[in-house]
Amino acid sequence: PHAVKVTHETMEAHGVNAELILTNIASGLEKRLAGLVDVMVVNPPYVPTPEDEVGHTLVGKRMVVYGNSPSK
Repeated sequence: PHAVKVTHETMEAHGVNAELILTNIASGLEKRLAGLVDVMVVNPPYVPTPEDEVGHTLVGKRMVVYGNSPSK
């Protein structure tokens, strides 16, 4: 409810016209929106990273770099 209120205020401040829906994504949006929308933006709940995993995203994994990286 607070997030919807703040989002609505932000939309108004920037002249954005959209419908905000607060719902459980699994509660029938597919039927309600079928054929009516091109894009749906969803903000799933934030799940914090456990403290012991912070900074370990690439440890033990191969990293591929694209672009203008030096060859030597």
